[in-house]
Amino acid sequence: MIRLASVLATVLLIAFSSLHRWKPAPKTEATADSARATAEKLAALRAEIATLASKAAQEQAQDVAATRVEVRSLLARFSGEAEACAQQAARPFQGFGNVSNCIYMGGKDQVFGGHRLPDYISASMQPATDLLHDAERQVGNQLEALRQRSLARANRFISRTLSATAAARLEPAALGCSPAEVGKLAGQANQVCSHEITAALTLAMEAIFLKANYAAIRQVVERLIEREAASLTAAGVAALADGPLPIGEIIGACVVVGGAAWTAWDVRKAVTTYRALPGQIHTSLLGLLNSLGHQADQSLDAFTPAFAPVYAVTK
Repeated sequence: MIRLASVLATVLLIAFSSLHRWKPAPKTEATADSARATAEKLAALRAEIATLASKAAQEQAQDVAATRVEVRSLLARFSGEAEACAQQAARPFQGFGNVSNCIYMGGKDQVFGGHRLPDYISASMQPATDLLHDAERQVGNQLEALRQRSLARANRFISRTLSATAAARLEPAALGCSPAEVGKLAGQANQVCSHEITAALTLAMEAIFLKANYAAIRQVVERLIEREAASLTAAGVAALADGPLPIGEIIGACVVVGGAAWTAWDVRKAVTTYRALPGQIHTSLLGLLNSLGHQADQSLDAFTPAFAPVYAVTK
């Protein structure tokens, strides 16, 4: 009995010693496999998104370049039309009869007040100002269309990035940038481009054009009017109706308005001065169209860098 107990005690001691020495195998191998698989999926996802980003950025650059070509083509066409518009705008101030009519209107403004001569000049400049309006509108349309396409392209890229991330069964945060952050970058880029477009289209071209040419036309007439201002009387012109210079007011070689008279020599000097008007208007139009082109180029230069952070999400 004592011997049996001794044998059992020995067996139990051996079993206890073996149990004490045994430990569960660590799960490091399974964990490493999982981490390796996740890293591989993330690398593949980054590569896929990098391809999408590269393609979108390339499309953006090509779109900007194509728009630049289109804008320059538009401005070249308007520049080609500028000379004919300048001739048309200057025609009401060419020749003895037209200049006499300007003096007549200026004389009536001096006596009765009003804006006959300024209104006449503004209306005469309409072909030129219409050209500037059309150029600005069409260039603006090109820039705005590019802005809309750029934003749509960025949003498509974000959507495709989310789809690829979901297909890989990974969280967007794994890329280091959330969809909301990328969307914010796209919104900021859109705002930058909108600001640049606004800057390109706020040249006030019509005001600049009229200020330069209106003054040049009016000053010639007003110098003649001011010289005879003391002779102008309401009584002398009270019977004259608004409108073009009546033929009866050209007496001999003089233009007579309300007791004041301007000789043919006076008028012909103004006619000679106005002969340069078509060229002056033409030069003014070309200068403003060139300025519009420069502003449009600056606006286009901002598009690619503005949207670049959107396509750097994987970097």
